[in-house]
Amino acid sequence: AIVVLKGERTLVAEPDGRCAVGATGNPGLATGGTGDVLAGVVGGLLARHGALLAATAGVLVHGRAGDIAARERGEDGMTAGDVVEALPEAIESVRRAGGGASAS
Repeated sequence: AIVVLKGERTLVAEPDGRCAVGATGNPGLATGGTGDVLAGVVGGLLARHGALLAATAGVLVHGRAGDIAARERGEDGMTAGDVVEALPEAIESVRRAGGGASAS
């Protein structure tokens, strides 16, 4: 199984023991509902891609959306809804950076 552990730096662990560490996100993502947003992003990507790509791209997009929401609302005041609203911009940001299909 691919395991995603949401935290200060979200981890994506593979069955062989390798682990990727998310480089995006901020403490504002430690609020109710943001884990559900992450699960939804990963689930949506899983419908189109393999599990590892869906998990790693989902973590990247979720963290970027959290960074965008924090920039606009501040870490202390942001909500899961703010993260959801920032998803389109986050996805486009990943695409521009060369994330390609992994962020679609």
